[in-house]
Amino acid sequence: MRKWNVLLVASLGLCACGGGSSGSDDPGGTYSSGPDLEGTWMRTQRDYYTATGETYSIHRQTVIVTDEGKYLDFTDCLSGDTLMANIDHDVVEFYAAGVSSLHIIDDTTLTVNLSHGSTQTELLFNKVSDDVSAVLADVSVTLPVANAAWEQVCVETNLSQTADDQFQLQAINTRNDIRLTLNVVFDGGIRAAVYDFPVGTNDADGVVDAPSLESVLINPAGTIEVSQGTTTTMAVDLEFEDSVTRALQILRGTIALDTDWLSFD
Repeated sequence: MRKWNVLLVASLGLCACGGGSSGSDDPGGTYSSGPDLEGTWMRTQRDYYTATGETYSIHRQTVIVTDEGKYLDFTDCLSGDTLMANIDHDVVEFYAAGVSSLHIIDDTTLTVNLSHGSTQTELLFNKVSDDVSAVLADVSVTLPVANAAWEQVCVETNLSQTADDQFQLQAINTRNDIRLTLNVVFDGGIRAAVYDFPVGTNDADGVVDAPSLESVLINPAGTIEVSQGTTTTMAVDLEFEDSVTRALQILRGTIALDTDWLSFD
């Protein structure tokens, strides 16, 4: 597998929330016994005003937890950022300084609530699969490389009352050596509509890495049609410029995901 360039860099999102970890930088021995947390998780960060309880932003991302024997790894599926952690009774403690511990509700739910004075942050981890390479969205691509079978699909969404919504995706098929990333900013929020991307808006980018093709995508032109029902479907028909060769590259296909990723609840 060739090394590929990742444009979609996102923090695991735990370090900036205050609190602390009682662990050291060196994991040392075996962590305390506890529930089996290995698998794929949806991490939801809800930010809201203390006085009214009104939510002003929600950030959801895919986090992979792996059991390394002496410690647990919490890895942001899109960026690859990793934090080591230990289980101490009903608490997940991170070894890095300044990282908030998570309370274990059960083997599928972790949570912590943090106060920032006039605002509050609620972090909630929901386990969505025991598999560390789960497919969290149905992705079918016809161009530039036809592919509908993926071994892992990770999703990230940023929803805001005061800024444009953002959708990010990574799809991997190791058998055919195909990786696709996509980052889209939706003007005015993600809803059922046809979004036009005029040349020069720079509201989408990504990477296609496949046999005989490695393309870093910029300067989109085209449309994304969003329809909503039991799932949210994005019909992508965009023409990108390759940032290296300046050749035009068409990205065409559909992405269907659970509406929970786009809920403002």
